[in-house]
Amino acid sequence: MKASLPAVAVLCSVMCFAGSGAGAQPVYRCGNTYSQSPCPAAVAVDVDDPRSAQQKQETDAAARRDSKAADAMEKSRLKQEAIERPAQLAAARAAQNALAHKSEKTPVTKKQVRKKDKDKERGIVVFTDGKKKVAPAKGSKSSKSERSSHQKAA
Repeated sequence: MKASLPAVAVLCSVMCFAGSGAGAQPVYRCGNTYSQSPCPAAVAVDVDDPRSAQQKQETDAAARRDSKAADAMEKSRLKQEAIERPAQLAAARAAQNALAHKSEKTPVTKKQVRKKDKDKERGIVVFTDGKKKVAPAKGSKSSKSERSSHQKAA
């Protein structure tokens, strides 16, 4: 049987409060730790349970109810994940296959990379339909001559 978080919390709280009573040992705080034996700078901590018996029963019942609800939600989640898992695996395989086929169709060589870099330097833009458009690069002769002709006219 798998222990769920609410069940563990209930168990811990029951264990903490089970020992409290008339014959309970004192608890001391030593820095950030708690102990039954005092240390040099120990501070006694009151660990008595101020709740009535009825309040404790109500709290225990609520904890059991929450634990059952958590177990039911976990079971439902696991069932839903089991239903969805084959579809997720199929989608992942399809995406992986598509990526593999795409990389097979478009091998990239050093020559292709250098050509793209040169086209960028020259101001050539390649569109998705395969057509190229030449745009004058910044600082090129054609753009300087256009600027100087505009300045002379003004």
